[in-house]
Amino acid sequence: MNCRQETIARSTYLCSLAFFIGVQAWISVARAQGARIDPPNPTPVNLDFEQGELGQIPPGWSLPKSAQKSGYEAVLASEQPHDGKHCVVVRSKTRTYLRTGTLMQTVDATPYRGKRVRFRAYAKAGSLGEGSQVQLWLRVDLPSGIGFFDDMVDRPIKATDWQAFEIVGDVDDDAVSISLASSYGEMELLFSIRPV
Repeated sequence: MNCRQETIARSTYLCSLAFFIGVQAWISVARAQGARIDPPNPTPVNLDFEQGELGQIPPGWSLPKSAQKSGYEAVLASEQPHDGKHCVVVRSKTRTYLRTGTLMQTVDATPYRGKRVRFRAYAKAGSLGEGSQVQLWLRVDLPSGIGFFDDMVDRPIKATDWQAFEIVGDVDDDAVSISLASSYGEMELLFSIRPV
């Protein structure tokens, strides 16, 4: 690993950790102050990225304002999707990748409570340049914090062609929501989160 790749890897880890801690703090403060937190989608939406307009964020998904301010975009693309007509690309418009650009969707955890789920996606990072990588993540939110969380920080995707990757985790009996996300890269979800 060269110095640039090491810097990107270290920065990605620190940004993921900061994001995780920040989300925890934000949820706690918001709830303590009685703030309204938007409810999750009742079911997963547009997991195959076939809905929406090219060059736009796919319907049902969001790119946090902080990622947008840091120069990230998440857009539907039609160039060489793994399957179907579209895939989504999450990238830095400045190509600096020193902060996290995360495309995400949050769904109601009720149907998955007490179950093990699998989040599977096809992803690649190679077309984004040297040192680029993709990290899928799956997070289970509880009434008082976060349950299962895996952001692939220990196994980032560096594949230059489409490959299948998955995260398997347990959903607590009191889980409120489940978030699916991808940082950087190109991603195509072939199916929703499902009980294992």
